[in-house]
Amino acid sequence: MITRCVGFMNALTSPNDMNALFDEQMAWVDKMQQAGVRIDITTANDLAFDTPTFLRASLNGINGIVISSFDDFPKIIMGHLFINNHRISNFQQAPTVIMGGLSLHSNKLESLKDIHKHIHEINGHLNLANNPIRSHVLGLLLIKGLTQVQLDNIHVRAILNRHLGKGRAGMLMAQEELIEAGLEEFAQL
Repeated sequence: MITRCVGFMNALTSPNDMNALFDEQMAWVDKMQQAGVRIDITTANDLAFDTPTFLRASLNGINGIVISSFDDFPKIIMGHLFINNHRISNFQQAPTVIMGGLSLHSNKLESLKDIHKHIHEINGHLNLANNPIRSHVLGLLLIKGLTQVQLDNIHVRAILNRHLGKGRAGMLMAQEELIEAGLEEFAQL
């Protein structure tokens, strides 16, 4: 799992680095749980460092608690992150590196403007289905490691997935295709 990370893991060279990062993640989990958010966590040992890592963290509001922002989230998520059925509406304060997939299914996202300025790396799938997204999707193509995007608009989804991993050149090709398809609002960063 950790070896799939495109850029960030190159900076982590020792088990001590991984343990420190894991301890930071667990402190965040404790803080969220004290605030009333149930976090279902699956962990395993990283094969390269033989240290604990997240494989999956699912955030579930209990007692009516709903997550509406990324405030107090760690900058690095050591695995997959699932924040489904909440009220996230923007990417301010979002983790910059997610060492697995990210699911924000059924939130309040209307625009993905500047997503690439907040999230630099996602190593896997990004699920944004069941969000009222109406514009600014091109930033997705500038996120390192992203392998697939799930959106409700099948035309936009197909164009984006066709150009993932191609950087700025792919972004420009996708922009042209979106405009030609009459989807100008989506064809923005």
